[in-house]
Amino acid sequence: MAGLINTGQTRAAQCPAFNAAVLDWLDRHPEITDVVLFATWNSFLFDRSGPDLTGHMRRDGFYSVPVDGPELAGDPAREAAFAAALADTLTRAAGDSRHVTLVAALPRPDISVPRHFAAVLWRGAPCLDRAGWPRAHADALGDRARAVFATAIAQTGLAPDRVQLIDPEQSFCDAASCDLIRDGKLLYSDGNHPSLPGTALMLPPIVADILSR
Repeated sequence: MAGLINTGQTRAAQCPAFNAAVLDWLDRHPEITDVVLFATWNSFLFDRSGPDLTGHMRRDGFYSVPVDGPELAGDPAREAAFAAALADTLTRAAGDSRHVTLVAALPRPDISVPRHFAAVLWRGAPCLDRAGWPRAHADALGDRARAVFATAIAQTGLAPDRVQLIDPEQSFCDAASCDLIRDGKLLYSDGNHPSLPGTALMLPPIVADILSR
């Protein structure tokens, strides 16, 4: 993210350099018409994770700080800095005429889904065709993240058709719960990354957004 670094990552210093190199490459390639941005945004935006599959929220040491400034204290300052950095990144990625598809964070159970259901099977329960966790858990930080995304998009000043926010929660969740298993297939490979079936669930709205222009 432009101007921010996540000090909780093992290779934290490499990320800003890589992201800057990608934006420089896009500047040199105006023929690129579409850009998709996706990350585990909550790990940069908040200093906590959860509520997890069990409803527990914890501070995790993963959050972003300014590359060339003091660490920001408190959620409002951190969220404002993230919105400004994301706005800068979106503006650079959009260039003169590109469309940017911004993909929100995946709902995060934050407990290894394969291990969890392996333990369920080991205790003698049957294989499940569908299983989930409360949508309210995902929305606890998800709603705040979506508000920050909206602020960042507004700060870019780009025309509404230049940036589209796609929210995987719309594919994974209904009004009450977010799926962990659907049609007998695990949707996560751990606690926050999609499995191949989960990735397949994420792709249609992203592709549809790109093809809609």
